[in-house]
Amino acid sequence: MKNLFSAFTLVFILSFSSALVSQQSNAAEPEGTTYILLNVTSDGPLVTRRLEFSSLGSKKEYIAQDLQNIGRGVTKYILDTIEPGNYYLSSIYPALNNRENGNRVDVDDKDGVITIVKNSINYIGDIYIESDETSINVNKIIDFIYEANSATLMAAATAQRELFQKLDVVISIAGSKPMKIDKKLLGLE
Repeated sequence: MKNLFSAFTLVFILSFSSALVSQQSNAAEPEGTTYILLNVTSDGPLVTRRLEFSSLGSKKEYIAQDLQNIGRGVTKYILDTIEPGNYYLSSIYPALNNRENGNRVDVDDKDGVITIVKNSINYIGDIYIESDETSINVNKIIDFIYEANSATLMAAATAQRELFQKLDVVISIAGSKPMKIDKKLLGLE
């Protein structure tokens, strides 16, 4: 009877363990995960190292970091998980060079709301940030714009093909309504 009990216990433990492993592997990428896709280009003496997006009506934030390294590697974009909702660009963190960080620049662009749609990949565009040298060692950000760039979208769809096939792809440029993209245009069907 002891062996039967031990065998039953072992089967139960193995079943329970495999269920846990199954849940843990799904926890890494749960069903219905929402993603943000963007690229950042800096023009001028300042290099953008970090962007902070704040949520309207809540205290949620999304922070895109290590942006100064985007152009140096193979990946020319950021694809990251995000909570669904309405966001706006609230701060830009520049770097004067690779060793010196500049001061935080508050943007609070509440007119440029980005709607992040649940259970989809949300391409918010390529963000171009222009800076200017106003005097010796004094720099400022003078402008930033969001633009759709098919090269960024295609590069991400090619590199993350399985993810792009599984989820809807939405273009959600600041100040515009989200627009679902036909997957045929991305070569996914």
